[in-house]
Amino acid sequence: MPKPVKPRVESGRPEDAKRSQPEMVQIVVYGSRPGVDQIVREFYLCRFSESTEWTLPQPVPNNPDQVMITYTRRLR
Repeated sequence: MPKPVKPRVESGRPEDAKRSQPEMVQIVVYGSRPGVDQIVREFYLCRFSESTEWTLPQPVPNNPDQVMITYTRRLR
């Protein structure tokens, strides 16, 4: 049987305060323009993100057939 997880107690130390700050994470999508657009629509339909929250498509260096977009979210 798994052991119960102990709640994390903040000690008031500066390094603990730094860890309690919200973390920013990024999702990067590479692919053809139609494929990237489809992923953005699927995330929208799953209520994960709005299409306007993604960056504009940028060309992928050394690959003219692909674009990349990014989405940034703050973790709570």
